[in-house]
Formats: sequence, structure tokens, C-alpha cells
Amino acid sequence: MRLTWPRPTTLRWQIQLLVGGLLLLLLVTGITAAIVAARLADTRNMLTTLLRPAQVAAVALSQAYVDQETGEREYLLTANAAELTQYNAGLADAARLRALLGKNLAGDPTSVMLLAGVDRAATAWHQGTSEPEINLRQAGVLTTGELLARAPDDERLFSTLREALTSLQNRTNQLVAAQVQNANTTQSIVNEIAIAATAAAVVLTAVATVVLRRSLALPLNRLVSQVGRVGHDLGHSVDVTGPREITTVAAAVDAMRVRLRTEMARATAHQQQLARYEEAERIARDLNETVVQQLFRTGLDLQSMASRQPAAANALSVAVDNIDNAIRELQTAIFGLTVRPSEDGLSKRVLDVVAESETILGSSPQVRFDGTLTGNLPTPVSDELIKTLRRVLSDLATESRAPEVSIQIELTNGLLRLTVADGKDTTTVDWTV
Repeated sequence: MRLTWPRPTTLRWQIQLLVGGLLLLLLVTGITAAIVAARLADTRNMLTTLLRPAQVAAVALSQAYVDQETGEREYLLTANAAELTQYNAGLADAARLRALLGKNLAGDPTSVMLLAGVDRAATAWHQGTSEPEINLRQAGVLTTGELLARAPDDERLFSTLREALTSLQNRTNQLVAAQVQNANTTQSIVNEIAIAATAAAVVLTAVATVVLRRSLALPLNRLVSQVGRVGHDLGHSVDVTGPREITTVAAAVDAMRVRLRTEMARATAHQQQLARYEEAERIARDLNETVVQQLFRTGLDLQSMASRQPAAANALSVAVDNIDNAIRELQTAIFGLTVRPSEDGLSKRVLDVVAESETILGSSPQVRFDGTLTGNLPTPVSDELIKTLRRVLSDLATESRAPEVSIQIELTNGLLRLTVADGKDTTTVDWTV
């Protein structure tokens, strides 16, 4: 199996990076928007609570002094005390508006200076013309000639006051315009931040889509395609690149594919071997039912003949022994044929060891079993017998000869005996079962 592993960047790391980028974008955008919004709120608060009222108050202050000047002139011309009501009302309004302006414009030095100029001009007009003229008129000593003579000074001082009021109004207008401009600029910044954040979010989303498609969707589609192909043919390997999570799944699928192929091959081999053993069992049954029985009957016939012909008894006895040996050899061969691969008894293990030793011995040992040896012996005893048999056969193979080896295993009355003979020496080992 060849599996291409991805770079250290994993799908989890990529997702964390994208989520982190989105969170960072939201955090920066939120903080910036909060700062700008606070600034905008301060600007609007200053406009609504300080500058706009100051702007209106500056205009109203000019009107209050105009009301004073109008009331004064009407009183001087008519000597009607009721005309002083407008003058006095203008005085009260001017005092109230002056206090409001002083409070709202305290943070602007230029406005404070202009307001002080208004105060000086108002004091000069009051003390220079308006109040003295009203007092003289109330005393009845102000003649028309004197009033006309004082008119230029009155006009000059009130013009100075009007100019000071105009300058104050212009300053409040400038302050309001500056704050409005500031608010508009701040609002533009908020809009730009929102646009930039939206664009960044769109770009990040597009990047996330591309990255996830390349890192997850495409490898996952390839994995699904290859898994589907493996479902039809286990010979196809699974080779998927991408994040570690995808390649881990691909490796697991490919390992499962290999195991399935191995198990299928093993099952096929087992089925074929089972078929061979079934055929061998059939052959063994035929041999046992025909050849062995015929040999057995022949041996009985020879034994009967030997009893009737004493002169040929020795020769017939040798023939009977040979027939018995042939029967035992056939029974051993038949027993070997009937041992199934699923049986893991001592007989099968002995035959496996014998088959392994044929190459090193140079010949096929003869094996004879006496007793029932298929799976009912204690495992330690079986293991010990197999170990001993393997050692004896190995010792025989190391000797410089090609012995005709015979192996006999007997189980009689709880005694298990292994006998290995090579024509010269005989090795016998017993175990109690």
C-alpha cells in the first residue's frame, strides 16, 4: 500500500485558522466600531447639549440687546414708562443667555474671549448711553437737543456691541459646523469600517471555501470514489491525499481492504483444501472398504491354510506377517488422509513434523499410530512429544547417512510411547497421560 501523507497542516488546524481569522476580524471590527461609535456619540452629544443650544443662545442674545435698544428708544421718544418693559425684559434675557453661553462655551478659549468682548461692549453701551439717558429721561431733564446730541455716541457703542455679538454668532456657527463635519467624518469612518469588514469577511469566506474544498471536499470525494471502486474490486488500493484526518480514514480503509483480500484468499485456500481432504476421505473409505478388507480376508485364509498344511506353516506365517504389516501401513495412510485441517490433534501435528523433515532426511519416514490420538491428549504432553520428535529427527538428519526412519506412536492404558528407529538405533520415550 502506498499512502501519500499530507503536509503538517491538518484539517483541524486549517479550520482553527479560519475561525481564528473570523474571530480576529470580528474583534478588531467590534473594537474599532465601538471606539468610533463612542467618538460619534460624544460629537453628537456635544452638538445636542452644548453647541446647538449655544448657537441658538447667541442669536437670542443679539435679539435681547436689540429689544433693549428698541425699548430704550421708544421710552426716550415717548416718555411712556410702559416702554421700559421691553428694555427690562431684554436685560433679563441677556443675563440668562449670557450665563448659558458662558457654561456651554467654557471649553473653547476663542468663544470665551469673544463672550468677554460682548460683555465689555454691552457694559460700555449700558454705562455710556442707555442707562444715563433713561435716568435723565426719568428725571425730566433730557431735552430733544441733548438726545440728538447723544445719538452718535449711542449708535457707535451699540454698533460695537452688535459687532461683538456677530463675532460670537460666527464663532458658534463655526463650532457647530466643525462638529457636524466631525460627525460626518466619523460616520464615514464607521461606514468604511463596515464596508472593509464586510469585504474582509467575504474574502475570508471565499478563502475558507477554497481551502475547505481543496483540503476536505476534493480528498473526501476521491476517498468516496476509491472506496466505491474497492467495493467492486479489492485489488484497487486506496491512495488519498489531504488532511491527516482524511488520510487516516484512507489508511484504515486500505488496511481493511488488505485484510479482506487476505481473509478471502485464506477462505478460498481453506475451501480448496477442504475439498481435497473430502476427496482424500472418500479415497480412504474406499481403500478401507475394499483393499484392507481383502487383505484381512487373505490373511485369514493363509492362517487357515497354515493350520491345514504344517509343512508350509513357516512360509505362510511370514506371508501373514507381511500382510499384517501392509494392513497397518494402509491404515496409517488412511488415517493421515482422514485428518482434516481443522483438527489440531496430535496425529496432525506429527504428520506436519514428518512432512517438514522429509527434505532434511532425504526420505519419507514411515509413521504408525496405535490408539486414538486426535485431540484428546493434554496439550503439555502433546507439545513435549512434538518437541522430542523434532529433536530426534534433527539429530538423525545431522548424521552422515540416509536412514530409513520409522516412527511409531502408541497410546495404551494411559501410557504414550514414541518410538523412532532408523535401522541401527531405536529411540523410545514414554509419557504418562
